[in-house]
Amino acid sequence: MLQSLFEVDTKYVSIKPIGRGAYGIVCSSVNKETIEKVATKKINNVFENRVDVLRTLREVKLLHHLHPENVIALKDVMMLPHKTFSDVYLVYELMDTDLH
Repeated sequence: MLQSLFEVDTKYVSIKPIGRGAYGIVCSSVNKETIEKVATKKINNVFENRVDVLRTLREVKLLHHLHPENVIALKDVMMLPHKTFSDVYLVYELMDTDLH
């Protein structure tokens, strides 16, 4: 269904793809350190245009500062240490359902 390579920090183990949106692919994962199930969103080629960079930055900043019980928690942000990195990974708490 979703053919995309997830290159995340070694503390995360990807389990299965769970969705695709306008800005990325989401995979359920497990944090090996905490045994917590999480959702990892890969945003491809985030730096190709200014609009995508601003959207991603806005999402990270808002979720970093918002902590009410009905807003999904942002757990981690990852960028691979490659010389020419282009993808960003956002790690969220895993919900039992989505909005569809």
